[in-house]
Amino acid sequence: MHHAVAPRIAPLLYGIAARLESYSAALSLLFTKANRGTRLAAGAVALALFALAASTPLSMGQQCLLMDRCGC
Repeated sequence: MHHAVAPRIAPLLYGIAARLESYSAALSLLFTKANRGTRLAAGAVALALFALAASTPLSMGQQCLLMDRCGC
């Protein structure tokens, strides 16, 4: 099955990866051109969102859905 699907899916996945890479480069350039106050504000917002996500209690099933690592 893998050999039948991979040639059709691979170009799509490589295209998506290339587009994400270009968006990442554009965001990086935008961030470096921003003034110091804007960078500090963006960092503070990112830190606040991380703290909010890290402190939210989740049940085991919700954690499995979020991390998609365990075999639940």
